[in-house]
Amino acid sequence: MKFLVFLFCLICITWQPAYAEPTTITISSGEWLPYSGASKTTRYEQFIENIFYLAGYQVNWRYPGFDFALQELDRKRTDGAFPFFSTAKRGERYLVSSPVHSTRNIVLFNRFSKIRIPSSLETTDQRYRIGTVSGYSYGKFDTTLEKHERVTFNSELAALEALKEGEIDLLPIEEFVWVNLVLQNFPHDYHRFSVLEGISWDETLHLIMTKTESNRKIMSIFDRLLSELDQQHQDEVRKERHELLRTINAGTVTLEPSQLQPIIRSTLKNTNKPTTIAIQPGTRGVVLQWPDIVFDLPDDLATVQILRSKVDVLLLSGAHSGSIVTTELNHIRVGSQ
Repeated sequence: MKFLVFLFCLICITWQPAYAEPTTITISSGEWLPYSGASKTTRYEQFIENIFYLAGYQVNWRYPGFDFALQELDRKRTDGAFPFFSTAKRGERYLVSSPVHSTRNIVLFNRFSKIRIPSSLETTDQRYRIGTVSGYSYGKFDTTLEKHERVTFNSELAALEALKEGEIDLLPIEEFVWVNLVLQNFPHDYHRFSVLEGISWDETLHLIMTKTESNRKIMSIFDRLLSELDQQHQDEVRKERHELLRTINAGTVTLEPSQLQPIIRSTLKNTNKPTTIAIQPGTRGVVLQWPDIVFDLPDDLATVQILRSKVDVLLLSGAHSGSIVTTELNHIRVGSQ
């Protein structure tokens, strides 16, 4: 009997449930598509979640904005913050993860403004009004900002609107962020923005945490799993960026009649029911995604087959400005303004 009691006690002590609820870790962020967004979890946030899931954590996202994200971190209301650039100041104050993503930053100008476009912002005698966002770090570009008039906004959308209206001259911004913002908020003005040539810089995005012993252990596990999963993630990101680069590099096109199709018949996409419309010749637009056939032309493919390929075009002028239509490639004229 004593043996049975001993055995029962031993089982109670050593038995563990087969499944345990993961520990929740809270990460603060801000709206910065395609990297982070309150409306839905982005591919990049999902990657963070996958890493923590393997480490036994469940991520709870908060979106107070980047300024408040750091304040919450300092007050220990959250465990971490993402995505942030790595700076010397942040390295002294926080635990900074290995790079999670690489970004490329560019400078935008309004192509309809009357400013003289500089060949170098470092050596120019002219003092430009450069838009920035409160709480943002601009990495290597911070020293350039000191030589010009810095105009601060509470969001990149507000800064883009100011650039569109001519209230500022230049705007440093991440290359994929500006495309998302413009296409979502004022797609009919996409053609107004142009990238300043010869000025770009790369930065990396990181998870940051407060400097505690428990967080050091968590960050160590995070970095190890990050290195193991990074290649697969970067392959997925590369595909996504390739599609976005097609948009960026598309430029403005015009829709014109052709010998194959004298009337520009197109299908409206952003309606409840697909509707066929006739587009006025000379309508300007942006090709949102060039078909693969344009990039990899098979040797045995007839020209007519290529020209009858379908493309999605964001219209920038005409009666349906701001709408997305599907039309045939033979109507597209590249390089027209």
